[in-house]
Amino acid sequence: MERTGIARTWLIGAVASVLVTLALGIAVTALWSAVQEHEHEHLARLIERESYATRSDLVRRLDAQFQALRRVARYWNDYAHLSHDQWQEDASIEISHFQGFETLLWSDRDRDVRYWTTVDQDFSLSRTPDARRWEELEPLLNDIDRASGERVLGPVRNAAGHALYRIQVPGRGPTASGVLVAVVDGTEQLAHLLEDQLPGHAITVTWDGETIYERDNAGTNQPDSWSAGGLIRLSVGPLWRVTHAPTAALGKDLQRPTLPGLLFAGWLVALMAGALVFQHTRVLERARAAERAEARYAELNRDLEQRVNARTTDLEIVSQSVAHDVRNGLNTLSLQRALIAGTVQDERIAQPLERMTAAIDEIIRVVERVQTYTNVAFADPAREEVDMEQLATSICDGLTRPPSAAIHVAPLPPCRVQPVLAEIALHNLVSNALKFSSEHESPRVEISAEQRGRLVVYVIRDNGPGFDQGVVDDVFKPFVRLDGNSGAGLGLGLAIVERVVRLHGGEVWVETEAGRGATFKFHFGEGSIVS
Repeated sequence: MERTGIARTWLIGAVASVLVTLALGIAVTALWSAVQEHEHEHLARLIERESYATRSDLVRRLDAQFQALRRVARYWNDYAHLSHDQWQEDASIEISHFQGFETLLWSDRDRDVRYWTTVDQDFSLSRTPDARRWEELEPLLNDIDRASGERVLGPVRNAAGHALYRIQVPGRGPTASGVLVAVVDGTEQLAHLLEDQLPGHAITVTWDGETIYERDNAGTNQPDSWSAGGLIRLSVGPLWRVTHAPTAALGKDLQRPTLPGLLFAGWLVALMAGALVFQHTRVLERARAAERAEARYAELNRDLEQRVNARTTDLEIVSQSVAHDVRNGLNTLSLQRALIAGTVQDERIAQPLERMTAAIDEIIRVVERVQTYTNVAFADPAREEVDMEQLATSICDGLTRPPSAAIHVAPLPPCRVQPVLAEIALHNLVSNALKFSSEHESPRVEISAEQRGRLVVYVIRDNGPGFDQGVVDDVFKPFVRLDGNSGAGLGLGLAIVERVVRLHGGEVWVETEAGRGATFKFHFGEGSIVS
């Protein structure tokens, strides 16, 4: 019967352990998923803003090209029918304005005037095509209608697969009869204009459903919201659609979890909590067994009292005394076992209880430290002026330290900082210095400040054993404990300090030498300066 009760209790403990583990694990997974979804939504908004900025810049640069093209048309309109000695220089016409343009052709049938140029090193507006060249150029005038004003024809594909289009710009003025035709390699034109835009993104430009420019390939398995785009209207008429999305390499980086260890750590804590529930159930069952045993012993003692009731007074006194002492001892044992804090008759139970107590303390310390570190990464360092000397004095007064330990606080200038985060950082550094110097005959910690330009650098110096320069780069990493430190700790204190300082735009470093103590220095960045 008793074995059945124990088995039932253990089964209930196992089920409760699994349920607690699953509940905590699911909660952590949901939190982690929410964080990732928030990050993806934030990136989608950034990509949309970058897309709009890219389209705006592209329109501006295309319009600058078309304005330069209109200046060429105006120039030929004014001078093409005159002799070359009457032509004037126009400093605003430069070859750099025509990236992607292949040929510029001016034709004035009424005045029998033809000029052409290619956009290369020999760029010249006064070149007259010979008969063979004119035979090659004349097809460019097909479908050209000067009366229709500015318009765009195309696109068509050349042998290289590039998208070519023609721009018609008629001359202006009551006597103007010529028309400028520009042949533009849209693929090359956009490659120049978009060369420095959105590195890491695949960009596509389409015109009437046909792709005229494509850079790289968008990554697969990415959120649809990461693909952004819109229409742009050229000043000469056509509508282009510009879209962009992260490439596979960039998408892989963007989808990397912000806190990759959070999910694993959460499930680890969930497993620990489940194990703790199971251990707690076992301990309760053993405590109940002890209570049942005490009840049986008490019943035996009562029977014994009844049997010796007729005996001599001395035997009765001895019997009562023994029974009383035994009851007191059993009551004490029951109470201690019920509180999981005393000595247990069965050594097999005592050791698991001690391990459970140590495990509980360790889990609490780990959870508190990890929670402190997470709170600090997203904290918002809202600054206000803090009296650092008063803060340091208050921290030192509240620390537990050896009677021989001395802490000296020099005058400390105030600074603008988030008060709670400043207290966390200073408390961790001072307690760390006390811990390292505790093995010295006369432990001493000095807190002072020094100027570095306009910045105030705060200094915490101890007379502990110090450490080798080879581990200096590791002291601020999470879960790293320094060699030679026999004290307890999780290795998160200095990591939290580094995170607090970095959140404020500051810097923290250590100057040390084995056997000669350690000096930690830090400042809270330009924003900490008190004007």
